[in-house]
Amino acid sequence: MTIHTDPADAKRRFNKDDFAPLEDFYRERTLQTHVMHEYARLGAKNAERASLLVNAYFTLPRRRFLREWFKGRTDLLDLATTDVSLRRIVDDLQHPVQQGLVEMPEHGNHLVLAGPGSGKTRVIVHRIAYLLRVRRVAAERIIALAFNRSAAVELRRRLIALVGDDARGVTVLT
Repeated sequence: MTIHTDPADAKRRFNKDDFAPLEDFYRERTLQTHVMHEYARLGAKNAERASLLVNAYFTLPRRRFLREWFKGRTDLLDLATTDVSLRRIVDDLQHPVQQGLVEMPEHGNHLVLAGPGSGKTRVIVHRIAYLLRVRRVAAERIIALAFNRSAAVELRRRLIALVGDDARGVTVLT
């Protein structure tokens, strides 16, 4: 994608419509990532079926391709992660309130206030993982505050265990 800027518009404020081509670009890139994941998954089991996927991707109209190869999973195509990663981050919580907290819109601050042993740290870790892996928020834009140093170390340890190197840029402080 190439973005051309007009020097005469340098002081102009941008609106949502200005970013539509960029949004389309990233939506297509996410779809391509899911197709490559499906290709790798199928190729490990059946090379012929993986070849059929590639052929369908390049020959079928987009809607028909998605209907035939991603039936029942089209909602996943909007997410910038795999279904396995999403299940690990959200579904493994197995508590609807915790899952709701993890999947809240990404804007604004959120306070998790609950009693001891109720899963606050787990919810915070999974929320950060959701922002990193599903919403693709840059790790440098996330800060987590803990009550004491040992809580901060535990939060960081759990986050690295859940998402690996994606967590390295997250700031965790007391």
